[in-house]
Amino acid sequence: MLATVVETSGSTYRRPGARMLMNRDRWIAGMISGGCLEAELLQSAWALTENGAALVKYDATAEADIIWGSGLGCAGVVQVLLERVKAPEPCLALIQRCQRARERTIVATVISEGPSLGSRCVLGGGGFAGDPCLKPCAEGSIREESRIVETDAGRVFLEVLDPPLNLLIFGAGQDAMPLAKVAHLIGWHVSVIDCREQFVTKDRFPTADRLAVTSPKLATDLVTLDVSTYAVVMTHNYLQDKDLLRQLLSSKVAYIGMLGPRARTERLLDDLDDKWSRDNVFGPVGLDIGAEGPDEIAFAIVAEIQAVRAHRAGGFSSSRSSREDSKRSRVV
Repeated sequence: MLATVVETSGSTYRRPGARMLMNRDRWIAGMISGGCLEAELLQSAWALTENGAALVKYDATAEADIIWGSGLGCAGVVQVLLERVKAPEPCLALIQRCQRARERTIVATVISEGPSLGSRCVLGGGGFAGDPCLKPCAEGSIREESRIVETDAGRVFLEVLDPPLNLLIFGAGQDAMPLAKVAHLIGWHVSVIDCREQFVTKDRFPTADRLAVTSPKLATDLVTLDVSTYAVVMTHNYLQDKDLLRQLLSSKVAYIGMLGPRARTERLLDDLDDKWSRDNVFGPVGLDIGAEGPDEIAFAIVAEIQAVRAHRAGGFSSSRSSREDSKRSRVV
Protein backbone atom coordinates (compact mmCIF):
# COMPACT_ATOMS: atom_id res chain seq x y z
CA MET A 1 0.00 0.00 0.00
CA LEU A 2 1.33 3.43 -0.98
CA ALA A 3 0.08 6.57 0.80
CA THR A 4 0.99 9.94 -0.73
CA VAL A 5 0.26 13.42 0.62
CA VAL A 6 -1.10 15.25 -2.43
CA GLU A 7 -2.46 18.47 -0.95
CA THR A 8 -2.25 20.39 2.32
CA SER A 9 -3.42 23.65 3.81
CA GLY A 10 -2.75 25.29 7.14
CA SER A 11 -0.18 23.84 9.50
CA THR A 12 0.87 20.30 8.64
CA TYR A 13 3.81 18.07 9.51
CA ARG A 14 4.69 17.00 5.95
CA ARG A 15 4.38 18.68 2.59
CA PRO A 16 2.80 17.34 -0.64
CA GLY A 17 4.89 14.54 -2.05
CA ALA A 18 5.55 12.86 1.29
CA ARG A 19 5.03 9.10 1.03
CA MET A 20 4.65 6.02 3.16
CA LEU A 21 4.79 2.40 2.04
CA MET A 22 3.11 -0.22 4.23
CA ASN A 23 1.89 -3.81 4.22
CA ARG A 24 -0.73 -5.81 6.07
CA ASP A 25 1.84 -6.95 8.63
CA ARG A 26 2.09 -3.31 9.81
CA TRP A 27 5.53 -2.80 8.31
CA ILE A 28 6.04 0.78 7.14
CA ALA A 29 8.72 2.79 5.37
CA GLY A 30 8.54 6.58 5.32
CA MET A 31 6.11 8.88 7.11
CA ILE A 32 3.33 11.22 6.01
CA SER A 33 2.81 12.90 9.38
CA GLY A 34 4.40 13.09 12.79
CA GLY A 35 2.95 9.68 13.61
CA CYS A 36 -0.68 10.73 13.88
CA LEU A 37 -1.95 9.38 10.56
CA GLU A 38 0.25 6.33 10.22
CA ALA A 39 -1.56 4.24 12.84
CA GLU A 40 -4.95 5.24 11.41
CA LEU A 41 -4.00 4.23 7.88
CA LEU A 42 -2.54 0.92 8.98
CA GLN A 43 -6.03 0.02 10.18
CA SER A 44 -8.19 1.57 7.46
CA ALA A 45 -6.22 1.73 4.21
CA TRP A 46 -7.10 -1.72 2.88
CA ALA A 47 -10.82 -1.29 3.49
CA LEU A 48 -10.74 2.12 1.82
CA THR A 49 -9.06 0.76 -1.32
CA GLU A 50 -11.15 -2.37 -1.90
CA ASN A 51 -12.54 -0.85 -5.09
CA GLY A 52 -9.41 0.96 -6.23
CA ALA A 53 -7.42 4.04 -5.29
CA ALA A 54 -8.94 6.31 -2.63
CA LEU A 55 -8.51 9.94 -1.64
CA VAL A 56 -8.76 10.53 2.12
CA LYS A 57 -9.07 13.94 3.72
CA TYR A 58 -7.96 14.64 7.29
CA ASP A 59 -9.25 17.97 8.56
CA ALA A 60 -7.80 19.09 11.89
CA THR A 61 -8.84 22.73 11.63
CA ALA A 62 -11.75 22.37 14.04
CA GLU A 63 -11.13 22.27 17.78
CA ALA A 64 -13.60 19.39 18.06
CA ASP A 65 -11.26 17.21 16.02
CA ILE A 66 -8.83 17.02 18.91
CA ILE A 67 -11.50 15.29 21.00
CA TRP A 68 -13.77 13.54 18.49
CA GLY A 69 -11.66 13.18 15.36
CA SER A 70 -8.20 11.87 14.61
CA GLY A 71 -6.74 14.07 17.33
CA LEU A 72 -4.09 15.76 15.19
CA GLY A 73 -4.35 19.17 16.80
CA CYS A 74 -2.28 20.64 13.95
CA ALA A 75 -4.90 23.08 12.61
CA GLY A 76 -4.29 21.86 9.06
CA VAL A 77 -5.89 19.84 6.29
CA VAL A 78 -4.14 16.86 4.67
CA GLN A 79 -5.33 14.93 1.63
CA VAL A 80 -3.79 11.50 1.13
CA LEU A 81 -3.94 9.32 -1.96
CA LEU A 82 -4.05 5.59 -1.15
CA GLU A 83 -3.05 3.00 -3.77
CA ARG A 84 -2.40 -0.71 -3.73
CA VAL A 85 0.82 -1.33 -5.61
CA LYS A 86 2.29 -4.56 -6.93
CA ALA A 87 5.69 -5.32 -8.37
CA PRO A 88 6.64 -4.92 -11.11
CA GLU A 89 5.03 -1.49 -11.55
CA PRO A 90 6.31 0.35 -14.67
CA CYS A 91 5.96 3.88 -13.24
CA LEU A 92 7.79 3.01 -10.04
CA ALA A 93 10.46 1.12 -11.99
CA LEU A 94 11.16 4.18 -14.16
CA ILE A 95 11.35 6.44 -11.10
CA GLN A 96 13.83 4.04 -9.51
CA ARG A 97 15.92 3.91 -12.67
CA CYS A 98 16.06 7.71 -12.93
CA GLN A 99 16.97 8.09 -9.27
CA ARG A 100 19.87 5.67 -9.67
CA ALA A 101 21.03 7.50 -12.79
CA ARG A 102 20.68 10.83 -10.95
CA GLU A 103 18.17 12.25 -13.42
CA ARG A 104 15.14 14.42 -12.75
CA THR A 105 11.73 12.75 -13.03
CA ILE A 106 8.30 14.29 -13.71
CA VAL A 107 5.28 12.49 -12.25
CA ALA A 108 1.67 13.42 -13.08
CA THR A 109 -1.07 11.79 -10.96
CA VAL A 110 -4.83 12.34 -11.19
CA ILE A 111 -6.25 13.23 -7.76
CA SER A 112 -9.85 13.98 -8.72
CA GLU A 113 -12.48 11.57 -7.40
CA GLY A 114 -13.71 9.21 -10.09
CA PRO A 115 -12.57 6.30 -12.24
CA SER A 116 -9.31 8.05 -13.19
CA LEU A 117 -8.21 8.62 -9.60
CA GLY A 118 -4.63 7.43 -9.21
CA SER A 119 -3.89 7.30 -12.93
CA ARG A 120 -0.37 8.57 -13.57
CA CYS A 121 2.46 8.92 -15.98
CA VAL A 122 6.19 9.29 -15.43
CA LEU A 123 8.73 11.04 -17.63
CA GLY A 124 12.46 10.88 -17.10
CA GLY A 125 15.76 9.69 -18.47
CA GLY A 126 14.35 9.74 -21.99
CA GLY A 127 11.72 7.22 -20.97
CA PHE A 128 7.96 7.21 -20.41
CA ALA A 129 5.62 4.98 -18.42
CA GLY A 130 1.97 5.09 -17.44
CA ASP A 131 -1.15 6.79 -18.84
CA PRO A 132 -0.42 8.39 -22.25
CA CYS A 133 -3.30 10.84 -21.73
CA LEU A 134 -1.26 12.53 -18.99
CA LYS A 135 1.92 12.76 -21.02
CA PRO A 136 1.23 16.27 -22.41
CA CYS A 137 0.69 17.53 -18.86
CA ALA A 138 4.03 16.10 -17.71
CA GLU A 139 5.86 17.33 -20.80
CA GLY A 140 4.59 20.85 -20.20
CA SER A 141 6.18 21.04 -16.74
CA ILE A 142 8.97 23.62 -16.77
CA ARG A 143 8.74 24.76 -13.15
CA GLU A 144 10.79 23.22 -10.39
CA GLU A 145 8.03 23.09 -7.76
CA SER A 146 5.52 20.32 -7.30
CA ARG A 147 2.01 21.67 -7.69
CA ILE A 148 -1.62 20.90 -8.58
CA VAL A 149 -2.89 21.76 -12.05
CA GLU A 150 -6.34 21.63 -13.63
CA THR A 151 -6.55 19.49 -16.78
CA ASP A 152 -9.19 17.80 -18.93
CA ALA A 153 -8.53 14.66 -16.91
CA GLY A 154 -9.30 16.54 -13.69
CA ARG A 155 -7.00 17.80 -10.96
CA VAL A 156 -3.48 16.50 -11.42
CA PHE A 157 -0.72 16.44 -8.82
CA LEU A 158 2.39 17.31 -10.78
CA GLU A 159 5.63 16.37 -9.04
CA VAL A 160 9.22 17.19 -9.86
CA LEU A 161 11.43 14.49 -8.34
CA ASP A 162 15.10 15.33 -8.16
CA PRO A 163 17.72 12.68 -7.34
CA PRO A 164 19.13 12.53 -3.80
CA LEU A 165 21.48 15.33 -2.81
CA ASN A 166 25.00 14.66 -4.03
CA LEU A 167 27.46 15.17 -1.16
CA LEU A 168 31.20 15.17 -1.81
CA ILE A 169 33.43 14.79 1.24
CA PHE A 170 37.04 15.67 0.47
CA GLY A 171 39.08 14.12 3.27
CA ALA A 172 38.74 10.73 4.94
CA GLY A 173 39.88 11.56 8.45
CA GLN A 174 38.20 10.53 11.67
CA ASP A 175 35.80 13.49 11.53
CA ALA A 176 34.61 12.56 8.02
CA MET A 177 33.26 9.20 9.18
CA PRO A 178 30.23 10.46 11.15
CA LEU A 179 29.46 13.01 8.42
CA ALA A 180 29.23 10.26 5.82
CA LYS A 181 27.06 8.20 8.17
CA VAL A 182 24.59 10.99 8.99
CA ALA A 183 24.30 12.06 5.35
CA HIS A 184 23.55 8.48 4.31
CA LEU A 185 20.95 8.19 7.06
CA ILE A 186 18.81 10.89 5.44
CA GLY A 187 19.17 9.47 1.95
CA TRP A 188 21.93 11.57 0.41
CA HIS A 189 24.37 10.14 -2.14
CA VAL A 190 27.77 10.28 -0.45
CA SER A 191 31.22 10.22 -2.05
CA VAL A 192 34.42 10.23 0.02
CA ILE A 193 37.63 11.30 -1.73
CA ASP A 194 41.15 11.28 -0.27
CA CYS A 195 44.70 10.66 -1.46
CA ARG A 196 45.45 8.24 1.40
CA GLU A 197 44.49 4.74 0.38
CA GLN A 198 44.64 3.37 3.93
CA PHE A 199 41.96 5.88 5.01
CA VAL A 200 39.52 5.40 2.14
CA THR A 201 38.18 1.96 3.03
CA LYS A 202 34.80 0.29 3.30
CA ASP A 203 35.51 -0.55 6.93
CA ARG A 204 35.78 3.16 7.77
CA PHE A 205 32.97 4.31 5.47
CA PRO A 206 30.53 1.37 5.21
CA THR A 207 27.59 3.55 4.14
CA ALA A 208 29.35 5.66 1.51
CA ASP A 209 28.04 5.25 -2.03
CA ARG A 210 31.45 5.90 -3.55
CA LEU A 211 35.05 5.82 -2.36
CA ALA A 212 37.87 7.33 -4.43
CA VAL A 213 41.61 7.49 -3.89
CA THR A 214 43.27 10.29 -5.83
CA SER A 215 45.31 13.46 -5.45
CA PRO A 216 43.52 16.77 -4.74
CA LYS A 217 44.50 18.12 -8.17
CA LEU A 218 42.68 15.23 -9.86
CA ALA A 219 39.86 14.74 -7.34
CA THR A 220 37.24 16.86 -9.06
CA ASP A 221 37.78 15.03 -12.35
CA LEU A 222 36.19 11.94 -10.83
CA VAL A 223 32.94 13.51 -9.65
CA THR A 224 30.05 15.57 -10.98
CA LEU A 225 30.26 19.25 -10.09
CA ASP A 226 26.82 20.68 -10.87
CA VAL A 227 24.17 22.77 -9.13
CA SER A 228 22.86 19.72 -7.28
CA THR A 229 26.28 18.98 -5.76
CA TYR A 230 27.31 19.99 -2.24
CA ALA A 231 30.95 19.71 -1.17
CA VAL A 232 32.70 19.67 2.20
CA VAL A 233 36.47 20.17 2.28
CA MET A 234 38.09 18.62 5.35
CA THR A 235 41.54 17.29 4.40
CA HIS A 236 43.27 19.13 7.28
CA ASN A 237 46.00 20.06 4.82
CA TYR A 238 46.24 23.71 3.79
CA LEU A 239 47.75 23.13 0.34
CA GLN A 240 45.33 20.32 -0.48
CA ASP A 241 42.39 22.45 0.63
CA LYS A 242 43.68 25.26 -1.56
CA ASP A 243 43.84 23.01 -4.64
CA LEU A 244 40.35 21.70 -3.98
CA LEU A 245 38.88 25.13 -3.27
CA ARG A 246 40.27 26.50 -6.53
CA GLN A 247 38.57 23.75 -8.51
CA LEU A 248 35.29 23.97 -6.62
CA LEU A 249 35.08 27.76 -6.98
CA SER A 250 35.37 27.46 -10.76
CA SER A 251 32.54 24.89 -10.87
CA LYS A 252 28.76 25.11 -10.48
CA VAL A 253 28.50 23.39 -7.08
CA ALA A 254 25.75 24.77 -4.88
CA TYR A 255 27.71 24.70 -1.63
CA ILE A 256 31.34 24.61 -0.49
CA GLY A 257 31.83 23.93 3.21
CA MET A 258 35.31 24.57 4.61
CA LEU A 259 36.32 22.92 7.88
CA GLY A 260 38.41 25.08 10.18
CA PRO A 261 38.39 28.62 11.63
CA ARG A 262 37.06 31.58 9.65
CA ALA A 263 40.52 33.10 9.44
CA ARG A 264 41.84 29.98 7.71
CA THR A 265 39.08 30.05 5.10
CA GLU A 266 39.61 33.75 4.47
CA ARG A 267 43.33 33.18 4.02
CA LEU A 268 42.64 30.39 1.54
CA LEU A 269 40.35 32.65 -0.44
CA ASP A 270 42.86 35.51 -0.37
CA ASP A 271 45.55 33.18 -1.71
CA LEU A 272 43.38 32.34 -4.71
CA ASP A 273 42.41 34.40 -7.73
CA ASP A 274 39.36 36.46 -6.78
CA LYS A 275 37.58 36.21 -10.13
CA TRP A 276 35.03 33.71 -8.78
CA SER A 277 32.02 34.37 -6.58
CA ARG A 278 32.41 33.44 -2.93
CA ASP A 279 28.70 33.43 -2.13
CA ASN A 280 28.53 29.63 -1.90
CA VAL A 281 31.55 29.29 0.43
CA PHE A 282 30.72 28.49 4.06
CA GLY A 283 33.62 28.57 6.47
CA PRO A 284 33.65 27.59 9.20
CA VAL A 285 31.26 24.91 7.99
CA GLY A 286 28.08 24.03 9.91
CA LEU A 287 25.31 25.79 11.79
CA ASP A 288 26.30 27.54 15.00
CA ILE A 289 24.73 25.11 17.47
CA GLY A 290 27.65 24.83 19.87
CA ALA A 291 28.79 21.55 18.34
CA GLU A 292 31.80 19.83 19.89
CA GLY A 293 33.47 16.70 18.58
CA PRO A 294 33.10 14.92 15.21
CA ASP A 295 29.60 13.55 15.80
CA GLU A 296 28.02 16.86 16.79
CA ILE A 297 29.89 18.74 14.07
CA ALA A 298 28.58 16.24 11.51
CA PHE A 299 25.01 17.09 12.52
CA ALA A 300 25.79 20.82 12.32
CA ILE A 301 27.19 20.41 8.80
CA VAL A 302 24.27 18.36 7.54
CA ALA A 303 21.81 20.84 9.07
CA GLU A 304 23.51 23.77 7.35
CA ILE A 305 23.51 22.01 3.98
CA GLN A 306 19.80 21.23 4.36
CA ALA A 307 19.10 24.88 5.24
CA VAL A 308 21.01 26.11 2.18
CA ARG A 309 19.25 23.58 -0.02
CA ALA A 310 15.82 24.65 1.26
CA HIS A 311 16.70 28.37 1.15
CA ARG A 312 16.21 28.71 4.89
CA ALA A 313 18.11 30.75 7.44
CA GLY A 314 18.66 27.79 9.74
CA GLY A 315 17.06 29.40 12.81
CA PHE A 316 14.63 28.06 15.39
CA SER A 317 11.41 26.60 13.98
CA SER A 318 9.55 28.09 16.95
CA SER A 319 10.53 31.57 15.70
CA ARG A 320 8.65 31.15 12.43
CA SER A 321 5.38 33.00 12.09
CA SER A 322 2.11 31.15 11.49
CA ARG A 323 2.03 32.79 8.06
CA GLU A 324 5.36 31.18 7.17
CA ASP A 325 4.07 27.80 8.38
CA SER A 326 1.01 28.15 6.18
CA LYS A 327 3.12 29.07 3.15
CA ARG A 328 5.38 26.07 3.79
CA SER A 329 2.43 23.69 3.59
CA ARG A 330 0.80 25.11 0.48
CA VAL A 331 1.08 23.71 -3.04
CA VAL A 332 1.99 26.48 -5.49
